[in-house]
Amino acid sequence: MPARRTYAIALLTAVLALPGSGCAALLGTYRTAPNGLAADEDRLRQMLSSGHADAALQRLDRQAPDDDVLSALYEGVVAYYAGDYASSADILDIAGDLADDRITKSISRSALSLVSNDLALPWEPGRTERLMIPYYAALARVRLGDIEGAAVEARRLSLLLQQTGDAQELPPRIAAMLHLVAAAMFEANGNHGEAGVARRSTAALDSTLVVTPSPGGGGTVFVILEQGFVAHRVEQGLAVMLLPEEVHAIAHGEGELRAAAAGHVAGRVLAHATSDPWRDGSRYGRDDRMLYVPAPEHTDLPRTRRRRVCTPVKPDAADSAVADSAVQVRSGNAPEQVECVEREEPIDEAPYLLKVSWPVYQRGFRPATDALLSAAADTALFAGPADLSLGVVADFERERALIVARTIARGATKLALAKGAEKRIEEKNEVAGRIVGLLGNLGSVLLERADTRSWHLLPAGVSVARIDLPPGEHTLSVEVGGRMLALEPVTVTAGGVSVVPVRAW
Repeated sequence: MPARRTYAIALLTAVLALPGSGCAALLGTYRTAPNGLAADEDRLRQMLSSGHADAALQRLDRQAPDDDVLSALYEGVVAYYAGDYASSADILDIAGDLADDRITKSISRSALSLVSNDLALPWEPGRTERLMIPYYAALARVRLGDIEGAAVEARRLSLLLQQTGDAQELPPRIAAMLHLVAAAMFEANGNHGEAGVARRSTAALDSTLVVTPSPGGGGTVFVILEQGFVAHRVEQGLAVMLLPEEVHAIAHGEGELRAAAAGHVAGRVLAHATSDPWRDGSRYGRDDRMLYVPAPEHTDLPRTRRRRVCTPVKPDAADSAVADSAVQVRSGNAPEQVECVEREEPIDEAPYLLKVSWPVYQRGFRPATDALLSAAADTALFAGPADLSLGVVADFERERALIVARTIARGATKLALAKGAEKRIEEKNEVAGRIVGLLGNLGSVLLERADTRSWHLLPAGVSVARIDLPPGEHTLSVEVGGRMLALEPVTVTAGGVSVVPVRAW
């Protein structure tokens, strides 16, 4: 028992020291900003919101995400805000095709994720992120003056909305708002039938988002307002101390016993993993990265095991009863008789620290609900906004059970591998085996990482305002969150429809 306690103390001390150690960097941990976002991504956001999109695009050349699809999405949206609309539209089209190709997962990578972490799997955009690909491509086409191309992207957006089942798969307001954006693109291109279908879809999902024309003639201006940044993923870790009987059952037990032990551990993990996935507005500190769950007082698992023990016997001293249970083994050049018996003995496994990790969402921005569009002689309220953070979290919620199940399975796999290596070495040298077990446990803790990859450059909210203006050039402004944003002059033609995107960082 003292040796076991010493082992546990050493393990906990080492793990508690990891967040501040340089060793963690060797195995893939990364620097985070105070909001929990990876430092490089947080810097990218700051550069965009401060008007340095060109510098952000150059930074992406050196520090783009490793995943091809996510890298293309980042490059496409940064190019859009840097004013390179042609490149943005082309890159986003490629990203959409790449995302569609990721229907099946790589078997080899799935296997690797069971001994490392979910970062070994190819990243796949959630439904909300997938919808924003043709959305941004349409905005880029609008900026290029390619209204027909924008209508093509709007058709892709409408098709994706149909495939997701609208409100069955998305928060209704998000689906309704995206239908409304598609309607604006169709109207601008003169596709009034398609625009009518999109408006009816909007009204069916959310009647508060129906945008009615202002009194008067002339032309129409749609302003699409984006606000802030969407909620981002941060890592939530859970360190679960396993009892010796749990360790033994998972590493060496047969079917039912192993399942029972895994059920014990899964219950402790699920109590935390199925809690609220939000962290709303608070600072993401060191204490938030890891929760510690002590071992229970006891379990109903067996605390003893049967072990086969063999001892040498002298042939001349072996009576008939002993001879029946003795077996021949070879020692050097001469055979030797040993007597083997089954013994019941306490389980003497060292404690094991199981670390599991999953993502949770940190929201730092809520879109304003009182945005106002102003022209020289008229005003219009923005409808909405649609909160995209609700969409990305809803997408995650559909996958969370699978993520947690894979996380628990990965923890059990790592435990079995570590204990297998420890047992093989311990047969030759007990101290060396315990050292290997300790190092294996520390390695599994270091390798366990939550998959916090996401399209973190999306806006927090999207809303639309429609205003009718007389023909001619007009200067518009948007009042949102106590700020006044002046828009570029827009030329209104009789019977024409213009679409004007704007983002309030």
